[in-house]
Amino acid sequence: MIGFSRGFTLLELMTVVAIVGILLMLSVGLGSLVDNNRRTSTVGDLLSSINSARTQALTRGLTITLCRSGDPTLTSCGGGTGWENGWIVFIDSTNPGVIDSGETILSTHDGLKSKQTVRGTAAIADRITFNSMGISAGTSGTLLVCDPRGISQASAVILSAGGGVRSDTPTATSCP
Repeated sequence: MIGFSRGFTLLELMTVVAIVGILLMLSVGLGSLVDNNRRTSTVGDLLSSINSARTQALTRGLTITLCRSGDPTLTSCGGGTGWENGWIVFIDSTNPGVIDSGETILSTHDGLKSKQTVRGTAAIADRITFNSMGISAGTSGTLLVCDPRGISQASAVILSAGGGVRSDTPTATSCP
């Protein structure tokens, strides 16, 4: 009777090690890709909302405000720590930066589902207001979009005093 040996051959073992190595490399790469896509999506959403607010101000000839909201129902400005909790675009006809009775909410954006943070410099930490001419009332600033990877993977949404907005590489040295 011929004896059977138990175990794996060197070739089988090397094949398994190679497959595990390839899978590990793919998982690390895919995680980074997902994080990059989330950041890009957030920047795009912010740019879209800011441009929409400016366009609404010009089209309607009214003051339009985009504010951050920590309110889960997205019916009031403020609260929370940053823009990642959601934001609101509304016609701001009376009390600046406050959604008063009778003021129309034009759009809302739910809070971010990922572990991103979005913080604004002092001038736009809480809100961005456009007058009837589409000018951001002389206010300029930067919204910094960060994730757990830190400043090296962050993006900036930059608002000019005239109301123009663009995305760029941040000049900040750290994420909040």
